[in-house]
Amino acid sequence: MKKAALVVSMALLLFKGAFAQKEEFPLVWESDFENKSKVLAVASFKGDIIVASDENEATALDGTGKKIWAGKFKDITGKEGANKAEYQYILFDPNLLFLFDKKMGKDHISVIDVVTGQGLWTANEYQDLGEDNIEYINEISAFLFSLKNSLVMVDARTGRKIWETDRFKGSIGSYLYLGDTKEIIMINYKPSTLGALFSGFKNQLIRVDATNGQIKWEATYRGFVEKEVVTRKPLVKIYLRGDKVAVQLDGLQVFDAKTGAEMWHAVYETDQGVRQGFWNRGPHGGKILKGGMYGVIAPPLFTNDAVYLVMGSDKLKTKFVEKREVETGKLLWASEKITGAMGMPALFNQNGKVIAQIGGLVNKQTVERVVTKDQYGTTTTIYYNYEWDFIGSYGIIALDGSTGTKAWRSEKFDKRISNLILSENMVYAGSGDEFYGFDIASGEMKINVDHSKGKVGKTMWAFDIGENIALVCDNGMAAYSKKDGTKLYNTDKFRGVTTYHMVGNNFFLRKEKENSNTIAGVDLATGAIKGILKSKGKGGGSQYGDGMDLTSDGEYIFSFKGKGVDKYKVNK
Repeated sequence: MKKAALVVSMALLLFKGAFAQKEEFPLVWESDFENKSKVLAVASFKGDIIVASDENEATALDGTGKKIWAGKFKDITGKEGANKAEYQYILFDPNLLFLFDKKMGKDHISVIDVVTGQGLWTANEYQDLGEDNIEYINEISAFLFSLKNSLVMVDARTGRKIWETDRFKGSIGSYLYLGDTKEIIMINYKPSTLGALFSGFKNQLIRVDATNGQIKWEATYRGFVEKEVVTRKPLVKIYLRGDKVAVQLDGLQVFDAKTGAEMWHAVYETDQGVRQGFWNRGPHGGKILKGGMYGVIAPPLFTNDAVYLVMGSDKLKTKFVEKREVETGKLLWASEKITGAMGMPALFNQNGKVIAQIGGLVNKQTVERVVTKDQYGTTTTIYYNYEWDFIGSYGIIALDGSTGTKAWRSEKFDKRISNLILSENMVYAGSGDEFYGFDIASGEMKINVDHSKGKVGKTMWAFDIGENIALVCDNGMAAYSKKDGTKLYNTDKFRGVTTYHMVGNNFFLRKEKENSNTIAGVDLATGAIKGILKSKGKGGGSQYGDGMDLTSDGEYIFSFKGKGVDKYKVNK
């Protein structure tokens, strides 16, 4: 499949084949900003506010393309505010724009009301802030700032300090907000970039009153929290299951939610340990400086009284499944060794069976250095590569939920396997050129369809669309009946698909490559292409790639182009 490079932000592949003649989505309006959309280029959930900014100024438009406000940060935030802010982010729920500016080693935070364009507050007492030590708690519209000697909660709209405690040190790796009691359970970590910042750091899992900062309990967790190589997401996850807090890090660690006492732990290899054997050279032919694979190991599968875990080593290329009591961690059973399982990204519990996906699509992230020489000298370029690719072998295995013995295993997936879709009695998946359906109880293959005839490429993802299954493929889509595998449609070709989005009731294919970004809308009922749009800009803060954003219902697309923006309607 195609590989995509992330150079600061991901871009999408421009297709020059069959789709070259497809019409764009209907244009609603086009408008201009007073500045370039260099740092931010985003729309609110409803599309009634569109904001673009560079390092020094911003413009906001309304849903009709008319200017709401525009201005330079130094004029909006005042003398003590942020004059230049390369680090910015926007929250459309409270409608706030946050600016972080360093002035001669002194940090300034300024907050602007997105609706009015007025400066709300500025603070300079919080130093050394960045993406590693700022956590926004959406449920209460407040920030947690991890400082050298304390943790501070600040009201996002007013800047008022709600509380401060010196009992928590380090960045926040993951948190859970408990609405009933207005408490937060969170885990800390020591990022390498800010390692020297935190004095007296130790591994902490705490439960804290969000209203006053009172620590209910504190526990010590095992291991070291790493971060994804490119996205920089901390590789730790907190679960709340009844009266227990479970932490996924170097395995599973289970604590009493009322007291913080550790109840049990199981050590196994999680994603942060899976990093061998898939890189020598990067997609640009350069040397890989560091990398990681993510989505290789399934998260813990909890039931009312048990938890299923994928165990085993990537080096041995074999895995097995354990069932443990949630209460005590007691091992109830361990399955046979599942050979050839370089990855097991998903577990399901259905009809008395534990069903595991063997192999599949995983996320690879690498930092690559390319050195080129010419008559003028040597040039070094750093690429941040974000790729989706398959690791094998491929298959499905079903284990008896009571004993762990193998009920059946299918190895029909010789080229690749999509994610699994389960119905009441069936499990479905796409292979390279086939679409399969298996009876969960017996493993009997009920559906076997030659998918290659559709000429939309090999399957990457599968997803449920009611009575049918849709497959996202390298060069388009196909859909099949759950009942008997009857093909509903193939789309026209859309070569080089790298991801997809389901936004509201609207579905989109995307394809990515450096310096381009293309999105296509697909009617899931018929497979018809609604329209296609190539990005006209770069930068911005959109999850849909360079130069584009969508409303939360998927009905409208905003295409940013430097100092301009176009609004398109998805459905005619």
